[in-house]
Amino acid sequence: MIEKKESTVNTFVVLALVATTFLPSTMSFHILRLGLVGFIFLVKRGTVDRIFGIWIMNIFLAALSVLLIEHSILTSKLIHEFTRVAFYALVVGVCRQTRVSLKTIYKVCVIVLAVHFAIQYTQFTGENTFNSFIINHYLAGDADNIHFLQAVSSDYAFRSGSIFINPNVYVCYPSLCAGVFLQYNKVHDSLLSVIMTCVAFLSVVLTGSRMGLVTIVIIIAWYVLKNRRRGITKGKIVIFALVIIVLANWGIISPYINEFRAFDLEEAYDGSLGIKMSGIFAYFAISNPLYWITGSLGSPKCTFAIDMEFGYIFAWFGTVGVCWYYKLLKNIYSNKIWVYSTIATSCILTILLTDIAASTILNMSVFPFICVITLTEVVDIDTIEME
Repeated sequence: MIEKKESTVNTFVVLALVATTFLPSTMSFHILRLGLVGFIFLVKRGTVDRIFGIWIMNIFLAALSVLLIEHSILTSKLIHEFTRVAFYALVVGVCRQTRVSLKTIYKVCVIVLAVHFAIQYTQFTGENTFNSFIINHYLAGDADNIHFLQAVSSDYAFRSGSIFINPNVYVCYPSLCAGVFLQYNKVHDSLLSVIMTCVAFLSVVLTGSRMGLVTIVIIIAWYVLKNRRRGITKGKIVIFALVIIVLANWGIISPYINEFRAFDLEEAYDGSLGIKMSGIFAYFAISNPLYWITGSLGSPKCTFAIDMEFGYIFAWFGTVGVCWYYKLLKNIYSNKIWVYSTIATSCILTILLTDIAASTILNMSVFPFICVITLTEVVDIDTIEME
C-alpha cells in the first residue's frame, strides 16, 4: 500500500499537474507551467524519456531542412516547440514517478468535469455566470472571439468549450473522464460514476463536436459490450431508466436534438472533413518532398491550416515525427492496459479519434491531463481487477 506521507505528496503532484490545465494559453503562463512542473520534477527526481530526445532532434532536423530550402525560418515557432517539448518531458517524468489510487484519479476527474460542465451549462441557459471571468482572464478582453460568440450569442449554433473557448480543444476532456468513470464503475459499481458518465456525454453534446460525440459513443458502447456478461448493476438500471424516459418523451426531446450541432453528422462529412482533407492536399502540393521526411517546422511558406493533429504531426515533423508520435501513443496505451484496460483503451480511442478533427498530444493544456490519467502508477491493491 502507499504510505500516508507518500500518498499526500503524490496527490498534491496530481492536483498541481491538473491545475496547469486551467491556466490560460499565453507564453507567460507556459513559463509558469514549466517552472512549477520543473520544480516537482527535481523534487521527485524524475527522468527524461528518450522519446523527447528524438523529438528535439526532429526539431533541429526540420529547422535545418527549412533553412536549406527556404533560406529563412520562423524562430518563434521553434521557440514555442522547444518550450512544449521541455514541458512535456518534465510532465511525463513526474507522472512516471507518481503513485496514486484509482479513487484519487476518479475524484479529480469528477471535479474537473463538474467545473467545466457548470461553465458550459450556464452559457447554454444564458445565465453566463462565468463569462466576464473568461473574457478578462482567458480572452484578454477580446469578447468578439468567434468561438466565444458561439457560446454566448444566439446568432450562432451553440458550442461551448468552457475556459478553453475553442470547443475542439476541450472536447477530449469529457471522453477522458468517461473512461475513468467507467473503470471506477467496473471496480466499485458506483452510481455516481454512471451519473458522471452521463454528464460527460452531455458535455460533449454542448461542445457541438461531431467527432467528440462519435468518440464518447464508441467508448461507452465498447465498455457495455465488453462487460455485457456481468449481472444487474446500478449502471444498467440507470441506463435502462434513461432509455425509457427518453423514448417516453421523444416528441419533446427530438426537436432539441435537431438543434445541437453535434448530431448533424451529415454536415460533418460534407463540410469539416472536406476542409481538413483540402489542407492536407495543399500541403503536399506546396511543400518540398524533403519535408515529408524531416518536417517543415518553422517554414514561412507552409503555414496554412490543416486542422487535425495527424496532419500537423506529419507537416511539422515528417516521417520522423510519425515514428516518435506512434511510440508515445504506444507508451500511453501500454502503461495501464494489463490492469486498467478501460482507462487505457478509452484514452487511446479519445486521442486517435479526436486527432482526426482537433488536437490532443500537441495541446499543452490537454497533455498533462492525459498523462495524469494514463502515465501515473495507479495503485489500488484491495480492488485491482485483472482484466
